[in-house]
Amino acid sequence: METLGDRIKSARISRAMSQAELAEKVGVSRAAVSQWENGETKGLKPENLLAVARTLEVDLDWLVYGQGSMEEQAHKQPHKELPSAARRFMQRFTEAAAKGALSPSKIELLQRMLDHLIEGDHRT
Repeated sequence: METLGDRIKSARISRAMSQAELAEKVGVSRAAVSQWENGETKGLKPENLLAVARTLEVDLDWLVYGQGSMEEQAHKQPHKELPSAARRFMQRFTEAAAKGALSPSKIELLQRMLDHLIEGDHRT
């Protein structure tokens, strides 16, 4: 079973990036990247997880869950451009997902709720 660390390493290597380069771009030590990749840490801080996904240009769902494609979806808005409330939501969602606190049914429910809210915004 592929781990989060395996996916980070795979994406980093596919981008021809060293651990030191990824560390510098994310704002952590090379040792931290090594620990992530080797599973020697219990989890990444949500802000680091988002920074890794952005830096490696990979899909966050793929990075966290191993689902879907590694390549970042073109239709997704970069997190750094989101309003502050949306960034806080993404941070909390990512943190909960990284801890395994969100079951597939909860994620599906959140997605349906978000779809409903977005559709409601387009009707007004």
